[in-house]
Amino acid sequence: MISPRARESLRRASECMLLGVLWLVFSLPVVTSGAAWLAVARVCTAWTRDEEPPLLRTFLHTVRHRLLTGLALQAVAAGAAVLPYLELRIALAAQVPGARLEAALLGVLAAFALSVALLSVPAAAAHGLAAPAALGEALALVRRVPLAAAAALAAPATAAAVVYLMPVLAVVMAGPAGFAVCAVWAWAGSRAVAQETLD
Repeated sequence: MISPRARESLRRASECMLLGVLWLVFSLPVVTSGAAWLAVARVCTAWTRDEEPPLLRTFLHTVRHRLLTGLALQAVAAGAAVLPYLELRIALAAQVPGARLEAALLGVLAAFALSVALLSVPAAAAHGLAAPAALGEALALVRRVPLAAAAALAAPATAAAVVYLMPVLAVVMAGPAGFAVCAVWAWAGSRAVAQETLD
């Protein structure tokens, strides 16, 4: 006999996997990938508040109405990941003095920028913010709760490791990864509020 708690966990896991499939399908045109991430985050941030939005309808509505915001956040995340990588390749290939130190510093900077980009997605989804406001809120959150940056990066890193070990899970892994980032965002937000109360 399955306990109610286990049944609820299985239901949430299956919904996360469905979100992953939806993200993959709606990301095929590439330019809609950011909007699909916003749609995943819209559902997942509601879950962190113990709300149960209609999954498919909420996802489709978000993709349709937040395309430009999603595209802007997608561009920021791509820039945070790709530009430092290209700079490192050029510096290392040219054997520039101090290239290894530059690589380490760029790696830290890229990781920080990517964590802010990741946390801006649930901020934009939960509050209906445009990309600049969402990025500003995520940056302020990371400043108040620095551990949130590492925790946000751990979510896609863990998802990538799981996919590496079991490639078939690539079809669904965006859902659990998105839920994890939203959980980090909700946790960091509550920590920031608690800190402000103490101050």
